[in-house]
Amino acid sequence: MRWPCRDEPGKPARYFWGMAVDASHRRQGAGRRLLAAVAGQANAAGEFAIA
Repeated sequence: MRWPCRDEPGKPARYFWGMAVDASHRRQGAGRRLLAAVAGQANAAGEFAIA
């Protein structure tokens, strides 16, 4: 969800409230890669990514 950044009110941010990885894919880095990809998209759009 996009909202103003709590630390820099003039800059938009994407907030993450929760995420789950299927048990068969845990401990393989799937969640880390997913968050990194979404954070990269937020940064490319000039936004902060806040988890």
